[in-house]
Amino acid sequence: MNIPTFFVSAEGEFFSLNQSINQGLTLLHNKIIDVITHPDRREVLGQSKLVFLNLQVAAEKKYPSFKNLSQIERDTFVIINNTNGNLYDELDSFGPKFSDYQLYKIKYQSTYLTGVCIGMMAGILLSAFIVIPLFGRIQHRILELMKIFF
Repeated sequence: MNIPTFFVSAEGEFFSLNQSINQGLTLLHNKIIDVITHPDRREVLGQSKLVFLNLQVAAEKKYPSFKNLSQIERDTFVIINNTNGNLYDELDSFGPKFSDYQLYKIKYQSTYLTGVCIGMMAGILLSAFIVIPLFGRIQHRILELMKIFF
């Protein structure tokens, strides 16, 4: 399943790519590592002019100009925008989907094992119904031979 992931290019252009959840998480992780390991992150982000939580901007889907922003500011915007958007929604719904899938697998396996157990019990009973009369005949023949010799 592909989801739209938002990025800001080095030229300051805002764009979206459809990527798998795995690719989106990998790119988001790399952006977070870049921001965390940036040596001047506190100074740059502390003096940033970028308004991250402007509700009017978010409602109108109008994004500020990214051309004046540093790379760390663009990366921070990408992190916030993607973690508040489709990627977050997909990850939020991943837990219940994964749990439902695991429950389905467990139910399927238990159904399969129940069938195997019933089949084994049927085989044991069938062999018992075949073997018990044979043992009876063998016992009867042994008694007949014992009568002859004793």
